Amino acid sequence: MPFQEHIKRLKELNAWNEEVPDEILHSTSRLPNNPNSPPKYKARKAWFQAVGAEIAEGIRDGYLDQDKFLAIHRDFHKWVTETNFHKRNTTREDIDRGNSILKEMIQHLELKLKA
Repeated sequence: MPFQEHIKRLKELNAWNEEVPDEILHSTSRLPNNPNSPPKYKARKAWFQAVGAEIAEGIRDGYLDQDKFLAIHRDFHKWVTETNFHKRNTTREDIDRGNSILKEMIQHLELKLKA
């Protein structure tokens, strides 16, 4: 994937809705081309899976510094496991954690783009 496309995907993930809805929204709640479907929420587990996948892809494709982001990736997966993330509701703190990782990746890539 081209470098700029990777930054674009990260920014799209970062633009998802920050709100933690009262009800659980499953991935099938957002249907393509359906104007009545709810917005993309960061509270969805799929958003966190996408964040983890972007770290792995960035390392694999050589866009992200391997040492730094491999440690972030390992820490992310350790956190998912230790907090029983997939068996509980998403919290504001979870979203903040994901946002922090996204921000760090975006900043890293934008600095590389300027160099």
